Amino acid sequence: MDSGRLRWLMGAREGRRRQNCRGVGQTTRSTFYDVYVDGECADRLGSASAWDDAATFIEKHTPANTPLRRLAKGGETDEPREAGAMLANLLRQHRPGPDVLHTLRRLHSLLKRGNHLLISDGVIYEP
Repeated sequence: MDSGRLRWLMGAREGRRRQNCRGVGQTTRSTFYDVYVDGECADRLGSASAWDDAATFIEKHTPANTPLRRLAKGGETDEPREAGAMLANLLRQHRPGPDVLHTLRRLHSLLKRGNHLLISDGVIYEP
């Protein structure tokens, strides 16, 4: 994804640095992943390792080239409802550990909210 599209998705315009979900602009890598639904900050998915573990679980148990797998690999999807349905089926068929399950349940509730979902460390690097 080009940096202009990423800035638009996260609400940064005219060279301004986007503030993350905590409301504080950042210049270094965060230890949390912020979730943006339709360009607006919606929630935070615990620690970076919590999302990394959940993404690994999704990648291990889902077919390639599906909305849920693309979300796990790339951190965004333009098909959140399809990804949410796939996640619900995945959780019926497989039982992840409690920490991964907690992260996936939060993600599932966020997938129902809009038309685009982006998971980011909340940092936009401006040139």
